[in-house]
Formats: sequence, C-alpha cells, structure tokens
Amino acid sequence: MTSLIRIALVAAVAMLGLSGPAFAQQAASTKFPGSLLVFPKFIRGSTGANAATTFEIGVVCPDDINPGPCAAGPPQSATNRVIIHARWICPGPPGGTAAGFCQGQDFLLHTTVNGKLEFNAAGRLTVGPFDLNGGVIPVPQCNEGFLQVFVVNELDQPISFNGLIGEAVLRFTPGSASAYNAVAIQSDRGSDGLTFVNPANPLGPALTANDPLFFGQRVQYQTVAGQIAGDVRYEKLAAPTVRTFITLVALDVAPNRLNPAIQVPVSFYRANETGVSTTIGLTCYTQLRLTSINSNLTQAKMGTKGLIDSSGPAVVSDTFDGGPDVGLAVPVLGLVTTVEDGASPREITYALFSKGPPVSAGASEVSLIVFGILALGWLTLRRRQRTRVPRA
Repeated sequence: MTSLIRIALVAAVAMLGLSGPAFAQQAASTKFPGSLLVFPKFIRGSTGANAATTFEIGVVCPDDINPGPCAAGPPQSATNRVIIHARWICPGPPGGTAAGFCQGQDFLLHTTVNGKLEFNAAGRLTVGPFDLNGGVIPVPQCNEGFLQVFVVNELDQPISFNGLIGEAVLRFTPGSASAYNAVAIQSDRGSDGLTFVNPANPLGPALTANDPLFFGQRVQYQTVAGQIAGDVRYEKLAAPTVRTFITLVALDVAPNRLNPAIQVPVSFYRANETGVSTTIGLTCYTQLRLTSINSNLTQAKMGTKGLIDSSGPAVVSDTFDGGPDVGLAVPVLGLVTTVEDGASPREITYALFSKGPPVSAGASEVSLIVFGILALGWLTLRRRQRTRVPRA
C-alpha cells in the first residue's frame, strides 16, 4: 500500500510539474503545414454565379516523418491516401454575451499525399483525386461560420500528420473576391509515429461528432495565443463607402453542445496613437462591422488606417454547468475584411496576428486529474493510518 501511495504522489507531483511551463504545449507555427487547418470564415451559398466561399486543401509529406509512409507506393496507393475530417461550425447566440449552443456539421474528404482538394460552402466538391459521393458535400447550416479540417485514421480518430496546407477565397460582392491562408496548427508526434497520447486523457476516446477538437483527444495539438493584433482600415460612410469587418473564432469548440461566451478586450488606434478601447464578444464565432463595435471607428473620427490590439487575453465571460470557469484564458483567431464599394468593388482579407502567451485548452482537465491522484493518495494514507495495529 505504501508503494501505491508513493506512486500516486510521484505521479501527481510529476503532473503538477507538467501543468506548469514544462508541460506547456509548444506554440503552433502557423506558417508551416499542420495536422489541423482552421479557416476562420465561410459564407454559405453563392455570390452571383460563383460560390461565396471556396476552399483549397493540399497535402504534402510531413517533415517529421522519417522514413515516411509517403515515400512508399505509387500515387493514389493505399499508403498515400489521406483522410480529412471536416467540420462546419456555426455561431452561438448573437451578441456574444451568453453561453449557448453552437451547431456543427461533420463530413469526410479523401485525398493523397501531393494531392489537391477544392470544395465550397455551396455543397460541392469540385477538385479531388477521388469522387466518393458524386461531388456533393453537406451545405453549412448557417449563413456564416468557420471550418476546421484535420487528419484522421480509418477509425475517424485524429492523428498527427503535419502535412495540410490550404487557403480560402471569399466573395462578398459579385465581381470581386479576396483570399486568406488557413491557419495551420501542428500536432506532436508520439512514440508510435502516428498519434500523440494526451497526458490529460491517456486513453484517448475515438472522436465523435460532438467532441471539442482541442480537448481530450489522442492528438495533442500545439497551442495558439489568446490575444490578437493587426492593421485595420476604418470605415467610410459616405459614397463610395468602405466597410471593414472583424471576424473572431474560438478554437476549443464543442459543436452541437453548450459553449461559453468569450470576451476579447481590444483597443483601436489612430495613426497618432490615440486609442478607443472596447470589447468584442463571441460564442464560438462572430463577425462584426467596425461601426457596430463602436460608432467612432470611422475615417472621419480615426483617420484612414490604424491598428487593432488586444489589451488583455480572451477570457470566458459566461459559462454553464460543467463548463469552463469564468475568467479562463482561451485561444482565439481572427480575420479582417475590408470591402470597397462602388462601380468596381474590391475586397481585401487578411489574418490577424496572434500575440501573448500560448493558451493550453486542456490545462483544466490536467488539474482535475492531478487533484484526483492527490486525493486518492491522501485517502489511502488516512485509511492505512486508521487501520494500523499498534506493535506489542
């Protein structure tokens, strides 16, 4: 029994150490291929004769496979096939002030190493090495939201395969378009070369359609910061108008379940450093015009261009029974889209930068496991002390 106590306590101490800086997951390098891609915005349906959002995904052989299975077999062979789990995610309650239900919809895509996929938010797969369902994919169940895609095995379990790259083309207005690169997030490779066992959930259940991607899965995805920064062009209200939109998404989303509301404190700056401070709320996803965030974010008040910068981490602001604690820092991503209206409309879309310390979505679960191990050791020790027979 004493050895059991020691094992429990040693394990607890080790995990406590891991829950600090030593355990902090490595920050994702979004400029490199990943096991997971996040497309922070889609628009459902069509704009004029074209799909409002078109996605392209390519697969390259990961650098961390040596020797790699991608090196074996001819093109389109079984060893080169890649299964991609895609997930449309819709926003929760409007306003971003209340926790709520975020609808999700899952589907599978199939390609190969060095293969290419093109599909859209109007329900069509237009380019790919295989056509398993007549070129039809599910249409998102909301007008706007975001898309996650990640590599899985034949059992639909996420695996570490840092070979995904991609981009999206948006069309707000007929005759114009803009594009942005997907955010690539790497995963750590385990000793088996395929999956990394998450210390927060070593048994790693198979993925279900309602599971949050960053929490308790077999793959441990690298972290993303909880703060944002970037350039903005302020709105012009007189014709020809200029409209600017901020899009923010939460990464640790549980589709078809309750999700917390998140507040992102930000400051908007003029070129002369004069700032306007406010907060942006979201439940899973939000897209807001600058002037709906604050009516002063116009060229008349702020000048033509300026900056958006987080004044603190994104945190949970409203939760639910069994949900994350209010005040917990969470990872977010964002985009800026500017639409120049007029006879020849133009669109510009680009990603916001991430800043601040990386945020680990699974840290709370590790703390619960550590507390459980410590409690087990303490209770076992107390029981042994109470039942000890005095020596004669």
